[in-house]
Amino acid sequence: MRLIFPITFLCVIVLAMCESNESVEAVEEEVSATSTPSSDPYTVRLLTFEYEFESHTELSERDGKNVGNKKMNVKAKYGFDILHHDPAGHILTRYRLLECLTGWCDYDIPDLYVDVIQGGNNLQGVYVGEDKPATWNILLAAATSIVTPALSGEGDVQTAVTPYGICVSKFGRPADKRFTRHTYDCNIRGERNHSLIPLTTQSYEQKVEYLQNTKVDADIVEVTSVETLKLAADIHAKWSMEAKTTTKLTMLNRTQLILEPYCQDQESGAECVKRRFKAKLLGTNWADILKNLDTIRPQHAEPTFTTSVRKYREHLFPMGDSHTCEKHSSMFGGLVQSAAHATLQELETVIKDPENDIVLPALADVLAATGTNVAHKVAKTTLAAESPELLEKYVVALAQTTRITDWLLEDLQKWLESDTLTADLRPAVAFTLASLLKRHCSTSASYENACDTGKDEAVNKFVAHVTQCEEADEPCILSALITLRNVGTAVVLPFAEKFICTKSNVSANGNIVAEAVRLVATVSPKHYEAELISNLLRVFRNTCPLEVDSTAQSAAAEALLFAVNTHQSVATYLLRSLEQTPSKSNYELLAYFYALVDELRATDESFKDKWTHLRSFKVFRNNYNQRAIPAFSTVFRGNMAKLPKLQSSFGVKVQFVKNLFKRSLFDLTMTTGKRKTNSLLTLALNTNGLESLVGVKDASDLPSVPNDDKPYVDPSAGMQLAFFGSAQKPVSFFEGQGELMSAVWGASGQSIKAYEGNAVLRQYKGTIPLLSGLSLSLDLLGRIISF
Repeated sequence: MRLIFPITFLCVIVLAMCESNESVEAVEEEVSATSTPSSDPYTVRLLTFEYEFESHTELSERDGKNVGNKKMNVKAKYGFDILHHDPAGHILTRYRLLECLTGWCDYDIPDLYVDVIQGGNNLQGVYVGEDKPATWNILLAAATSIVTPALSGEGDVQTAVTPYGICVSKFGRPADKRFTRHTYDCNIRGERNHSLIPLTTQSYEQKVEYLQNTKVDADIVEVTSVETLKLAADIHAKWSMEAKTTTKLTMLNRTQLILEPYCQDQESGAECVKRRFKAKLLGTNWADILKNLDTIRPQHAEPTFTTSVRKYREHLFPMGDSHTCEKHSSMFGGLVQSAAHATLQELETVIKDPENDIVLPALADVLAATGTNVAHKVAKTTLAAESPELLEKYVVALAQTTRITDWLLEDLQKWLESDTLTADLRPAVAFTLASLLKRHCSTSASYENACDTGKDEAVNKFVAHVTQCEEADEPCILSALITLRNVGTAVVLPFAEKFICTKSNVSANGNIVAEAVRLVATVSPKHYEAELISNLLRVFRNTCPLEVDSTAQSAAAEALLFAVNTHQSVATYLLRSLEQTPSKSNYELLAYFYALVDELRATDESFKDKWTHLRSFKVFRNNYNQRAIPAFSTVFRGNMAKLPKLQSSFGVKVQFVKNLFKRSLFDLTMTTGKRKTNSLLTLALNTNGLESLVGVKDASDLPSVPNDDKPYVDPSAGMQLAFFGSAQKPVSFFEGQGELMSAVWGASGQSIKAYEGNAVLRQYKGTIPLLSGLSLSLDLLGRIISF
C-alpha cells in the first residue's frame, strides 16, 4: 500500500466588493424628526448611534523555512438604529453604512435589519432589502460581534450555531461594566469537509469584550473582538497557517430623535421589517444566513472535467494502465474537483467517449469520490451501460466518498431493497451503505447518540432490512452479522445477542457465534449491559448451553479485554476464570489471551495501570504455569513511523486450533495527536474445516469423517479487506475439497490483485467569514492513489 499525501493548499481572500461607488450617504428618512420631546401621542423616541468600525487582519503561513504574511485593514463608520420594541420582547435594529474610510468597504452595502431578544441580545433573524444582493460585509461582521448566537434562557455555556460552524459559546459574568463572550471548540463548516484520517487540524477561537457606558442607559460604547483561525498538518509538523483578525467598534455619537413610529404597537419586528422596509429574511440562525448570501468565488478558473480527463488520459496512455507516480495523485485530485462542478451532460459525454475507455476505472473512483447526486445518477446509468463490470468498483469506492448526504443514503437504501439489484452487486451495496452510515453517525456527538439510541431513521431502516432472516437461515444470519460490523453502533447489539450463549440451534454454528461476538466488539463497551458481559464470559469459559469452538472463545476474549477500561469488574472475572492448570485443549486459547494482554499493556496506559493493579493482589498474581505452554497463537504490534503528532504501526494476530491454522489478521493503524487510533488497512484470512485435510493422531479430537458429536465440516478459506475502517465483502478462496484441488492445480504462482483504487484522503472547501468583513476561501486537498 503506497500513501501519497501532497497537500495542495489554496488560500484566497475573497473581497466582498462590487464596482466602487461614491461614499454611501446617510439614509434619508421618510418621516420628519425632531430632537425635542413632543406631546404628540403618535410619536416615539428613536435612538440612533454612530460607530467607528476598525479592523486589522493578518494572514501568515509557515512551512518550516519561510513565513509569508499578508495584512489588510478596514476602517469605516456605520449607523446603528433601534427601530422597534415589539410585545414579545424583541428589538428590531438596523445597521447602515455611513462612510468607508479605508479598505474594501467602498461599495453598495445594503442596510441590515437584525431582530434580537431584549436583554440577552439573542439572534432571532437577519433581513436585507428584497432587491439588494447581499454578501458578507462589515455590517454583518459588526452584527456578529454584538449579537449572540446562543438561545435565550439556556445558560451561559451553550453549543450554538455560529457563522463558523457548531461552536461552544460561553458568556462571561459582568465585571466593572465589562462583559465577555468566548467562542471555541468549533466544528468548522464548509461546502466539503471530508477526512478519512484526521491528518490536519482546524481550530477557530473568538473572544469579544463589551464595555458599557456607566452613565447613560448602559449603552455599549466599545466592542473589541479577536478571532484566530489556525490550520496545521500532523504529517508536516512545520507547516501551519493562521488568520488573526482584531476588530474594534467605538461609539462616536448618540442621538435621540422623536418621530412617528416605523412599526405598529402590536406588530412583531419580523412583520414590521417586511411591511415597512420591504426586507427579505436571510435566516434565523447563522447557518441559514450564510446559505442565502451571495458567494463571491475566487477569481481563478478551474479546468473543466473534460479537460482534466484529457490531461489524465494523455499522461496515462504512453505509460500503461498499471503505471503510477506522484503526478497521478495530483491529477486524480483535479479530476474530483472538476467533477464536483460538472453538469450531467458533461459527465455522460466523458463516460461515453471511446477514447476514455483506458481511464474508465479511474473515472469510476472519481464519480464515487465526488459524491454529488449528479455523479451518482451517472454512475448508476451511463457507467453501468458503458462498462457494467465497473459498477461494483464504483459501489465499493463510494464508501470513501467526500460527501455524504441524506439523499445518497436514501437512494442506496432504495437500491438495496429493489428487485432490480443483482445478487452479485447486492453485498457490495450493503457493505458500502453500512460504511456510509457509520461515517454519518460519527459526524457529531448528537448524530452518534441518535444512532446508538435507535433514533436515526436511516440506520434503523438498514438494520431492519439486513436482519430480515428466517430463524434457521444460517447463510443469511452470517451475512447480516458480517455486514453490520461496518455500522458499529449500539443499535446492532440486540441482533448479535440472539446468537451468543443461547439454546438456539443456530448457536451451534461456531462461525455464527464468533461473528456475533466480533460484531459486539465493534460497538463501544459503554453500551455493554451486565447480561451481555455475562454471556461473553460464558463463551470465553465455554460454559454455554451449547459448546462453542476456540474461535468464538478468542473473539470473546478480545471483546472482554477491550471492555476492561469501561467495566472494572471484567478484568477480575477474566482472571478468576483462568484454569490454574490449563488443559491441553486450551493451550492455544491461553496463548492468544496473554498475547492480547501484552499488546494492550504496551499500547494502552489506562489498561496497563488497571491490569498491573489487579496483578498486585495475591489472588491474581501471575501463574507462570499458564504462560509456559507450547502454542502457536500470538499477537504482535510494531511501530513503523513516529512523528511529534503522528504515529503509525502494524499489528499481526494469528490463531491456531490444535496445531492447525485458523485465522490471521494484519492491520495498519495511525494514531493522531489526540490519541485516536485510525485503521488504514486490515487483511483478515479465515479457514474452516482444515482438519479434514490432514492426518491426525486423535480422531476424537479432529474427526475426518462425520459423526454425531462433532459433525464433519467442509474445508474452506477466504479473506476480507478493509480500508479506513470500511470492510468489503468477503472473498472465498475455496469451498470444499473440490474447489481446493481446482485452485491448487490451476495456480500459476502469480500474485492476485485483491483491489486497486483511488480515494481522497482529505478535502476541505469552503468560505470562512471574518470579523473584518472579508472572507477567507480555503481549498485543501490531500490524496492517496493505488491502494
